[in-house]
Amino acid sequence: MTTDHKKLRVAVYLRVSTTEQADKYGLDLQRRNILNFLEYQKDKYTLDRKRHIYEDINCSGASAIEDREGLTRLFEDAKKGEFDVVCVWKIDRFFRKILFLLEAMEELSILEISFISSSEPVIDTSSMMGKFMIGLLGILAELERNNILERTMEGKISAANAGRWLGGKSMPYGYDPNAEGKMTVCEEEAEIVRRIFSWFVDDRCTVYAIQEKLNALNIPTKGDIVANKMRSEGKLVKEFRTANRENFWLESTVRKILRQEAYSGVYYYNKTKNVREKGSKTIRRVQRPPDEWIPIMCEQIIDRVRSDKAAILLKNNATISSRNAKKDYLLSGKIECGICGGKYVGYTKKKFKGKNIIAEYTNYRCRKKNASLSSEKCSNREVSGTLIEEKIWKRIEALLRDPKAFIKKIEQENTRKIDVGGVKKQLMKVNEDLNALSGERERIVGLFESGLSYQGLGEVEGRLKKLDDKKTTLLNMRDEYNSKILSDVQKVERLSNAKMIASKYSNILDQIDFPTKKQIIQAFVKRITLSPDKVKVELLLAPQKNDNLESVCGAAGRN
Repeated sequence: MTTDHKKLRVAVYLRVSTTEQADKYGLDLQRRNILNFLEYQKDKYTLDRKRHIYEDINCSGASAIEDREGLTRLFEDAKKGEFDVVCVWKIDRFFRKILFLLEAMEELSILEISFISSSEPVIDTSSMMGKFMIGLLGILAELERNNILERTMEGKISAANAGRWLGGKSMPYGYDPNAEGKMTVCEEEAEIVRRIFSWFVDDRCTVYAIQEKLNALNIPTKGDIVANKMRSEGKLVKEFRTANRENFWLESTVRKILRQEAYSGVYYYNKTKNVREKGSKTIRRVQRPPDEWIPIMCEQIIDRVRSDKAAILLKNNATISSRNAKKDYLLSGKIECGICGGKYVGYTKKKFKGKNIIAEYTNYRCRKKNASLSSEKCSNREVSGTLIEEKIWKRIEALLRDPKAFIKKIEQENTRKIDVGGVKKQLMKVNEDLNALSGERERIVGLFESGLSYQGLGEVEGRLKKLDDKKTTLLNMRDEYNSKILSDVQKVERLSNAKMIASKYSNILDQIDFPTKKQIIQAFVKRITLSPDKVKVELLLAPQKNDNLESVCGAAGRN
């Protein structure tokens, strides 16, 4: 441990998971307890509150260091020698998994940093007894976590065996819960389910056609039914809102009904599980072995034969749709809407003379202009595919025509130094502000629910809306700062890709086929943002500048 300071410099670590927040083990409680502890021992410890308080919200105590943003920053600063002691409220705030705990303690020991707990005096790694208690309490913390998981799973399995619904917040369309939480048929909804299956299996209607029928009949969705019932019973604390207007059915909702296995009289719980890919943070949902599935019996709405026919038709339709894929588009996935943030998709518009097609035009439009995807249509314009594709390709082609100058510009840009330290400080400040916003939201909701402040729900929602707007701004700033901090590996890879494309295609640009041209554009273009009055282009493998293709504002459909 460092002895250059009269007082030991402290780093504070706070962690809450969703469950623990509900149990009142929030950040404020931990922070208050630790600060009181440090104030009581102010002759021994000192804390820089702006720099050395690290937080992780909605984070499991069984997760590793690299899976926690706050803890990762703590260990990065520990390696820089910024503090002498790490302090937590309780040891289970640090880790609930003994292996991770011991590894972390070993790393702190190598860095000559002690570890203390403000509410567990025996936890102090500067003494042999403290080191012994660390191991003992770590084992108890992991045992407690395993017991919680076991009790939770046992309870769910018991509920499943009793026939209770465990598939989500609300039961599938067609069912209501009885007093015991079991699924009982709601005949009014069940009749709609039968009509959907009849339209699809007997009349061979498309999913889109069924969606239009349901919306034309103004049939309420499950969400609307649940909200209306709670509203009439006075149980709806916060007014019900969805992304769609009332009674608007989506194609995805219709498909979900056609795939619902419960309608045939049985559904399965414990069918899938989350699995982390080896050496990665990516988590995939995979199917468990069938012998682990728990069958839950319920009242039947659709017979098994008809349910199987619907499943076969859905699968066949997906196969046919894949085989009959529409025309490929050069800028697929690259154009974003500057109004709603949605993706633009390409489509072909045909011009007829009588019954004969005399011309076809490529256009791009926001997905939310499609009536099947959203009840509120996006107002952003369509754009001529020929115009925007030609503009983008000419921009890239001009760079590749002179490969030496192009490579030189890329090399100059990659050698341009960024004040990484300054950017990281700005990023840290943004993260601190985001954490503060989270605490402010909890405070506002808590005051309202306890009746201690605010005039009504409208005032609370207004305050929360301002917090959400500020959060959006901060998240955008965080993305901007993160994008600036490019690693040396990324820079080398970017330069290598640019050189490869330039050397391979610069002399044959006039001979490049469509697939190759699309591959180059996908490599060069990061994002194209289309607003009502301009087009902003962000390139990856090219010198960065504010591209604004003002002339790409032609009306769609005529080229």
